[in-house]
Amino acid sequence: MKSQPKESQTLWLAVVGFASMLLGFYAGQRGEDVPVVNATAAHPYRSGYPVEVLRVIDGDTLVGRVSLPWGETSRDITFRAADFDAWEASKRRRSVTVTDEEVAKGKDAKDWLAKLVKKERLRVQPMKEGSSQDKYGRALGVFYVQGDPPRRLADMATESGHVRTETQ
Repeated sequence: MKSQPKESQTLWLAVVGFASMLLGFYAGQRGEDVPVVNATAAHPYRSGYPVEVLRVIDGDTLVGRVSLPWGETSRDITFRAADFDAWEASKRRRSVTVTDEEVAKGKDAKDWLAKLVKKERLRVQPMKEGSSQDKYGRALGVFYVQGDPPRRLADMATESGHVRTETQ
């Protein structure tokens, strides 16, 4: 049975889309450059929206609030990284067999992400193509760690050994 999207996630996606449309229209009317909110290879630090991380669920899932234009903040949203799959932190996942070794790696991935978000600021680029939510109702997005230079969270997790691969 497919779960229904949470009201807060659906509202967030609608607000982000509407705010982006209004911001683009308003700036265009005034002859100003429209701020970049889409991910670009050249400027990922300007992509997406700032996220205040409230809780880390596992190595690729977190709960946070998104800072929207005009000083608005979303409700709490459960996010799932769309561009990587971290090791499982528990045996609850029924679609694959999860070993004790993987659970240990998953707990390490969760701890790594929790430490990272305490010292670094994240931005999320919502998914525009395909589904914006997974089958569990989590909002899908690509995360970037702000900095000089900015980095994709997926790249950092892969380099740190916290990402499942097809052969593992």
